[in-house]
Amino acid sequence: MTYNINDVLKDLSIISEDLNTLYLHDEISIDNRTFKTVSQSLIKAEKNIKEIIDESTRRKSGVSPLSKLTYEDQYLNLCKDVLDNGVWIYNKRTGKKVLTKINADFEYDCSKGILPVLTTKKVAYKTAIAEMLGYLRGYNSAEQFRDIGSKTWDANSNAESWQNSEACKGPDDMGYCYGELGRRFITPSGKPYDQLEKIYSHLKNGIDDRGEILTFIHPGTDHLSCLRACMHTHTFSVVGDTLHLTSYQRSADIPLGLPFNMVQVAWLLMIMAKITGLKPGTAYHKMVNVHIYEDQIPGITKQISRTPLPSPQVYINFKIKTLYDLMEENDTCTLMDYFHQGYIEFPFSV
Repeated sequence: MTYNINDVLKDLSIISEDLNTLYLHDEISIDNRTFKTVSQSLIKAEKNIKEIIDESTRRKSGVSPLSKLTYEDQYLNLCKDVLDNGVWIYNKRTGKKVLTKINADFEYDCSKGILPVLTTKKVAYKTAIAEMLGYLRGYNSAEQFRDIGSKTWDANSNAESWQNSEACKGPDDMGYCYGELGRRFITPSGKPYDQLEKIYSHLKNGIDDRGEILTFIHPGTDHLSCLRACMHTHTFSVVGDTLHLTSYQRSADIPLGLPFNMVQVAWLLMIMAKITGLKPGTAYHKMVNVHIYEDQIPGITKQISRTPLPSPQVYINFKIKTLYDLMEENDTCTLMDYFHQGYIEFPFSV
């Protein structure tokens, strides 16, 4: 069943007026506290719907309410751009055709506590955050990720081609990638180097050497992992008392991976700012190869027809004050007022 949003707003207004009339004439049995709660909920619902209508009107007129596009505008515009201007390429690894474009840049203002979680479809943001948390902890097994609520590595770590590789240590092994490099990067001397510990120590002590870089890529070692890092490098920068982040991504699956990566980039900046005593600033998300697989087009076409809802707020767990707290605490944040328009199922290409 399809509802006209203006009719819904009109009905809410009528219900609110009728409730007030009945209450004032003592025609319903309801205590004052309950009446106020219900009345305030109706007012809030009306306000949210008006914001959606205003947002939709602005979009249709081509006028943005912000000096910059919102994170969801950036995402939807990229989807449309790739659908309209992408080039069909055959991907040998997956055996599928894929619409491809080169270069995309997103920006997320993290200073106001807004996590870039899409509302035009439901995003499993907890899974996305758990995955990035696992990287920061140096996890190298799909089992470790499952233990904190992320199954994102089950398929790639157990792919037949990787399991038959001499480098694979067995089921669920991811190999030398992501967190393994972040916490145990092998130096020319053969010794492991903890990149994250160095960055944390510097930022905590007010140091920015213009090289606060966390990289999950090590050229010449691709054969030692089940999958090369897609979002491979994160550079932290301090200006005054504000922390900024620039994240680089070599490959972005727009319908499936990118919504996760958007959350991860902003969360990484917010959590690092929290544990280093800095203010979160802007996260710059730079992508090279952005693409939509042929079997994902029906779903993405459905998604871009939807109107975004108001953005949710995120609150970092007050218990997390240091990097070492982050190694122990799985519940890192709470998302408030996340309203979405339901899951859209997209095929996953291994």
